[in-house]
Amino acid sequence: MKMNKLTKIALLATAAVALAPMGALAGTLTITASVNGSCTIGNGTLALGNFTTLSPGPIVPSSSITVTCTAGTSTYALSDSSCASSSCPRNLTDGSADEFPYQLYTDVGAAVVLGTGAGGTGTIAGVLTSGSGTSTVYGQANPAGVGLPASGAYSASVTTLVATVVS
Repeated sequence: MKMNKLTKIALLATAAVALAPMGALAGTLTITASVNGSCTIGNGTLALGNFTTLSPGPIVPSSSITVTCTAGTSTYALSDSSCASSSCPRNLTDGSADEFPYQLYTDVGAAVVLGTGAGGTGTIAGVLTSGSGTSTVYGQANPAGVGLPASGAYSASVTTLVATVVS
């Protein structure tokens, strides 16, 4: 008589049950898992404005950043992990050697530099509604009022923004 694989498995299982000692004790296997809170940050654009020698700044425009976190998270802190000092230098570049200084802030008054929260920098507290929230980042080109660089288009990318789950 030819047996298929399923029949062989069933016979082996039956034999194993028949050979088990009577009165064997049952044990419990506890299964656990943890889901850590985490957030993702959407992309934003911060246009710092047009500058001439007649209007060198300062203006403080803003940009909204959307933060989405795992279920059960209610608050987060938005920070820039590359900046741990209020004198954190940031520069826009034109693709060559020319640079134009700028700074990111937590407030419209440009009083607190966006950073890690250390060294006089601050973070932006955010509250989530239905898993997402919006934070406003403020910026200022030429914050020290230094001379303007050569004319041209200047840009920079900040890839070090971090949203940390608070609760």
